[in-house]
Amino acid sequence: MDEHLSPYVPDFCEALADFCNNLLRESHYDGDYSNEAVKILDARNHLFRRVVASATDEETDVYMLRDLVRIDELTLEFCINQRRILSLARNYFS
Repeated sequence: MDEHLSPYVPDFCEALADFCNNLLRESHYDGDYSNEAVKILDARNHLFRRVVASATDEETDVYMLRDLVRIDELTLEFCINQRRILSLARNYFS
């Protein structure tokens, strides 16, 4: 990771990735078809909540699960998009 980032960024990224992995595992749909979303309640304290939404709404800190995953090219399964999560972390800790 970039050495100019806040020390909170790696912990946030790991916590959000774990939360999204759990959502993806519990979801009844593939990542592309899921209407589940993550609401970031408190980024610094890693407080997230599962919500149902129709689109990502950055203004209210709601991110669709399908926007936080990608297709793994080797397994063709959904996995967490670490770059997208790092991008979100930069918004909260810049």
